[in-house]
Amino acid sequence: MAEVVKRRVEEMLGNRDYRRTPQRQAILSVLAKGRGQHLTALEILKASREIHPEIGLATVYRNLEFLERAGVVARLHGDDGLRRYELSPTCRRGQHHHLVCLGCGGWPYNSHKGISP
Repeated sequence: MAEVVKRRVEEMLGNRDYRRTPQRQAILSVLAKGRGQHLTALEILKASREIHPEIGLATVYRNLEFLERAGVVARLHGDDGLRRYELSPTCRRGQHHHLVCLGCGGWPYNSHKGISP
C-alpha cells in the first residue's frame, strides 16, 4: 500500500477498535492500488485472494462495512445496480468526480470516459 495512503488510513483508524488483520490489510492494499477505480466486492475478493488466498466474501463485506463506517472507504451505487467501493477522498491523493443524474439520482458507471478536466 502506498505510504501516504497507509499513513492516512492509520490516522483515521487510530481511535477505533482496529486490528491489522491480514485480510483487512489485503483489502486496503487492493483499494489503494485501484487508484480511483470503483470495485465491486467480488472484484475486491478476487484481487485480495492474490494476497491472502483464504479470504472469503463474507469477510470482504464485513471489512468494507467497517471501513466505510470509519470513513476510509466510500460506497457508490451505480446505475448497473452494483455497489462499488473506493478509498474515500480523505485517504487517497488527488480528486475525481462522479456524475449523478439529478432526476433519478443514478450514477452512470464509467460515464466519465472521454471527459477531461
